Amino acid sequence: MYEPMKKNTLLKKIIVALIIISFGIQTAPAADLPSNNLPDAYHVNIDTANSGGYYIKFDGGGLNALHITTSTSEEYGQVTTTSSNSGTFYISDTGGRGFFNDMILMVAIKKPAGEESLPEDMNIRIKSSGFQWEPTGAINKPPAIDAVRYVEGAIDESYGLSSLSYGPQKWKAAGIENSPKNYPIYFGQDMGNGDDLFYFFFVDLKVGNLGRSSGINSVLQNKGMIKVEYSVENLDDGLISFNSYGWCDDLQSNQGKGISWTNALTGPTPSGYTVKLGTGGGGEGSGSSSGAIDYGDSGSDSQPDLPKVGNLNITSEPAGAKVFLDGAFTGEVTNASFTDLPTGDYGVYLELENYERTDKRWVTIRGGYVSEENFNLTLEKSSCFVESVPKGADIFLDGTDTLWHTDCELDNIEVGNHTITVSKPGFLAVSRNVSIEADKTAHISVNLNSGEVDEISNNEAGDKTGDFSKPETKIPTDKKTPQKEGNASFAESSLKATPAIDNKDYGKSPDPVVSEEGGIVEGFIGFLNSLIFGENPENKDERVSPGYNTGEQAANLNNPVQTQENNPGILNLSGEEIPEFLPEEKTGTVYVTSYPENLPIKFDGKDSGYFTPHLFYGVKEGIHKVGVVITGDSTKTVEEDVRVFKAENLVIHLEPEKYRKKVSVNLKSKDFRNLEFKIGDKNPEYSFPQLLTVDNTGTYVTVFDEGRYYSYNPGTLSEGEDVWVTRNSNFGKVSINSKPEGANIFVNGYDTGEKTPAVLDTLSEGHHQVQVSMDGYYPQKKELVMVDSKDEIDYEMRFLLSEYPYGVLSVNSEPEGCNIYLRGSYTGKKTPYTFEYMPIGSYDVMVMYNRTITEEKEVTVLPFDEAGIISCNVTMAELI
Repeated sequence: MYEPMKKNTLLKKIIVALIIISFGIQTAPAADLPSNNLPDAYHVNIDTANSGGYYIKFDGGGLNALHITTSTSEEYGQVTTTSSNSGTFYISDTGGRGFFNDMILMVAIKKPAGEESLPEDMNIRIKSSGFQWEPTGAINKPPAIDAVRYVEGAIDESYGLSSLSYGPQKWKAAGIENSPKNYPIYFGQDMGNGDDLFYFFFVDLKVGNLGRSSGINSVLQNKGMIKVEYSVENLDDGLISFNSYGWCDDLQSNQGKGISWTNALTGPTPSGYTVKLGTGGGGEGSGSSSGAIDYGDSGSDSQPDLPKVGNLNITSEPAGAKVFLDGAFTGEVTNASFTDLPTGDYGVYLELENYERTDKRWVTIRGGYVSEENFNLTLEKSSCFVESVPKGADIFLDGTDTLWHTDCELDNIEVGNHTITVSKPGFLAVSRNVSIEADKTAHISVNLNSGEVDEISNNEAGDKTGDFSKPETKIPTDKKTPQKEGNASFAESSLKATPAIDNKDYGKSPDPVVSEEGGIVEGFIGFLNSLIFGENPENKDERVSPGYNTGEQAANLNNPVQTQENNPGILNLSGEEIPEFLPEEKTGTVYVTSYPENLPIKFDGKDSGYFTPHLFYGVKEGIHKVGVVITGDSTKTVEEDVRVFKAENLVIHLEPEKYRKKVSVNLKSKDFRNLEFKIGDKNPEYSFPQLLTVDNTGTYVTVFDEGRYYSYNPGTLSEGEDVWVTRNSNFGKVSINSKPEGANIFVNGYDTGEKTPAVLDTLSEGHHQVQVSMDGYYPQKKELVMVDSKDEIDYEMRFLLSEYPYGVLSVNSEPEGCNIYLRGSYTGKKTPYTFEYMPIGSYDVMVMYNRTITEEKEVTVLPFDEAGIISCNVTMAELI
């Protein structure tokens, strides 16, 4: 009796346990799904799955600044729908403020139909990379370039079913003005469909966004955008939509602290990223996409059996390209549709005459679906050899000065019809049409003496070019020297053609053309957080020379801290030496740029620890040797002697010899035999005759004589050539303006004594370097090609100067006459003294009496226009 009852009791327990287990397995996923809609589309608090809470403020607007894009070259983004369970997209910013302090990612998963549940082991991995910085604390003020740092994998985390915090709902929060509680979660969503519901969660990406209005994004990795990488596991069927939300800190935006921006999914510039897996419905998009094929009503409530074939649509811009699948020509040209392709992966590429063959893309054909691929084709490029009699004439391509001279070969020109203009002072300009063909070098020969074109031909066909239509495209070009025996190709040149800034007709008689040199100032607004005394961002306690700042690019924030061994600006307190870098009125500023950028800088033969571009402040008067280093097959250095004058700002541009061909020439002159000359605007000055090693193209000689600035361009130079420099008697007038006004004007490195605005009539025809500089602003330099057009003003130059923030520090002591040290370095000054144009920040100020007694204070220099002169008063207690 006992045993059967015991067995029955045990059996009942087992059955009950199985029922409980079975019930738990079936209901666990459903129990994990939230029932927690957002209360409103604005003025709500949200929680993130990996961090704290955030406030969605969103009082208005907020749909124009943020975009989701698959390419860093398309900042306004696009709508992307993909079937891939892993991928990458970027979050960009085109707003006027230029930055977001942080970015929140909304991950929304479509609610399964009917009683279906999401898999319990579903997993979504998110990795973010981007920039971090300390808030500037000023409305709409972006960080300086030396204040940001790039973080790879700021988060790299996985999120499962338990991360879902909100829903089910069909709308995303988009503010008070944007269809509150009715704004779509993905592009093309039917807001009238009450069953199109989503569960979602928020992820703090822990990086900010720097857009074009920040002034620094063009030199940053991924152009300042946030990179998001995702992967989805254990979810074979469903729809996932990604949306971005921008957050700004207190005192950073007009909207105040909180989230007030998201990517638009309606209107003229929608952008979003949707992943459709299996038969997951919803979502429309452009680019790569995949949508279900309608096979008609099956007559049943169940999903019909889908065939194991799919369709593929291939489009291109322009259309008419041959379509290749798995390396074989299909016989079709774009735009083309292929039906009933067996499921699987196909390699697709396109070919079109005069366009580069596209890279192969892999497309997955899924049963019952239409896959779409769109290609943007790129024109092929070729070259044109231009020669003239006499040589040394300026070459214009489609109205843009190439900054090269005959005889030479222009490379990297898009195929098609173009206009070549050849111009030389004292001759009429000659313009002719030329046809650029792929894999062929066009040849144009011009006789400026007669004003005729001797020959226009193709070096393979040898035929005349005939009649051409008006060219439509203006493009910059790369240049290389003529391919004569013993000469190499130099397509990678620093001279980049820049479109003229006026609307004159260069096809008739070219007016002067201005080109920016090396991107000296543009894109570096707020470039210096520390001009005089830079701090190593990795170690605030290390002390560096007052001669160096931390204005290097964000990619090089980990530069070595300066030590006494490698920095002439750091002084041993027991020594008598005065440092090379002194923040005083008998010093100047040297702004060093190079091609390519990011090269190590040597100053007076020693490693500075900084990379181009970089501004050195407080450089002692006199001649200094400045160089850049490139490491390849062998380490090469290019150096120049730079003469620094007090209170002057210099800009120098350096290129390693790897990117230039050098020749030795004998420079002679009868007209200037008793005068000194420069190569361009570079010091030192030389006397005629002189044997020099110079670039074989792009070299010109400048002479300053009795208040006039002469320029002579010898054209392409040969090894050992005698070059006779002559005096040009034709002069033009240039109007030079700046904002703000009052900037000092330099021509070819000489101080004109004039300030903006001014009109100079002392520049001869030819190439000149014009620079303007002003305390508290970055110096700016442009090249001017002067042509005497006989107009009242031949050319107008305008400079928009960029200000860097500065303060003024007054150091006083009791008693007076103490040596002043800033951040551990002797300044060469004694109390009382006032330092002007100091970067904003904290300084350790030490005064020393009789080299034995010291007192030290920490002072914060604030913007002068807000706080005025900051005073540091030190009392030597031992002497009082």
